[in-house]
Amino acid sequence: MKIDEEYTITELETLKVIGDPLRVQILEFVGMACESGRLPTVKQISDALELPANKLYYHVNLLEKHDLIRVAETQIVSGIIEKHYQIRAKRLLVDLNVAGTDNISRDEKMELTLASVRSMFDNAYQNIEKSFQYRYKNTPEELPEDKKNPMHYGQSILQLSPTQGKEFVTEMNALTKKYEDLKTAGGITFGLTVAFNPNYHLSTTQTEDAK
Repeated sequence: MKIDEEYTITELETLKVIGDPLRVQILEFVGMACESGRLPTVKQISDALELPANKLYYHVNLLEKHDLIRVAETQIVSGIIEKHYQIRAKRLLVDLNVAGTDNISRDEKMELTLASVRSMFDNAYQNIEKSFQYRYKNTPEELPEDKKNPMHYGQSILQLSPTQGKEFVTEMNALTKKYEDLKTAGGITFGLTVAFNPNYHLSTTQTEDAK
């Protein structure tokens, strides 16, 4: 079954689904498994997240119901149907007007959108924390340069027109896809979490003197 490059969430109920940090973790693991050519089961997700399988079934079923993950194949194991999952798309986007036609307030719409963003970044932080803890416990204090893996953390403020902003997103997505498609055998899994959004609270307007 083909995995889409990206999928834009346009329904309120689907937006609510990705507002849960555990579901974001499940999505991420299924995505990484698919990238390596595997189709994980709930048991494998359970082992990876170190959580009991019976705690995950509800969340996995909800992700499947809203077409964020899909059953790619099934097997009969000891008389029980075992489902193997894949992600719907490599990247999830959120339509900022997702709640436009629903009977909820603007404040509720904003909170739902922020909850999904918060879950994504909370999950990214947890992965960074686990990675640093693993390295601290399992590698020497000082590694030679040829054994160190690249890391980059930073924040930039860009002042762009809407057209330039769209160009930036297009080029960034093309660069990400270039490296997604490499699938280097034996390579290390790197995490990439990107936020590109208008900082309206930092925007300035021209004064009368500057006009």
